[in-house]
Amino acid sequence: MLLIQNELTKVFENNNSKTRQYLELAERKTIKYYNGLYLDFFNQFYVRTNCKIDHFFDINFGDSITQVKHKLRVIYLVIPFGNDIDVLSYKIGIGKYKIEVELHFFHQKLVFFKYAFPYIKNKSEIIHYLNKKYFKDFSTIDFSYEGVVDFNDNFLKVCEEDVFKVLYLSRKFGFFNYLKKIKNSSKNDPFFVKNILTHNYKKTSL
Repeated sequence: MLLIQNELTKVFENNNSKTRQYLELAERKTIKYYNGLYLDFFNQFYVRTNCKIDHFFDINFGDSITQVKHKLRVIYLVIPFGNDIDVLSYKIGIGKYKIEVELHFFHQKLVFFKYAFPYIKNKSEIIHYLNKKYFKDFSTIDFSYEGVVDFNDNFLKVCEEDVFKVLYLSRKFGFFNYLKKIKNSSKNDPFFVKNILTHNYKKTSL
């Protein structure tokens, strides 16, 4: 993502003859990023929870970018990606954790967000928190190959490559079909949801 931001920044630092070249490069990196997102999310098992998957500040999937800007209580950066995608980025400290957050909007609606923990030392604390939030004492999942899905078809997975990240994706609002179109793979539903739990869980927010 930083590579994309850097390329977009360069657009404003170069003369007009190079503008199109940088824009095309940024667009290719954007498509590559979302293609990788598709592969990351859609090649693992998911465990169902009755706890709603949402964001800080009472922000929900499907909220408009205007609504989210009003709800955010932090300084944020707006990154226009093109292809009907916009990104809000901000940093926040919660307790001892420093978190880098990105919220991605498709057609002005929130469809994907992620929390990155660049300085975390004890990843097991976050894993424990996620298990406690979504399953309490009823179940413990292995986030190395399993993710979480809620009753609204919102998905959560952990990525431990490079920087430790928690990723959240909505299957609604047209973004799922957009990813399938990028991948040119619309024949099979890539999700396999197992262990449909019926317990009621208290809502909390990560």
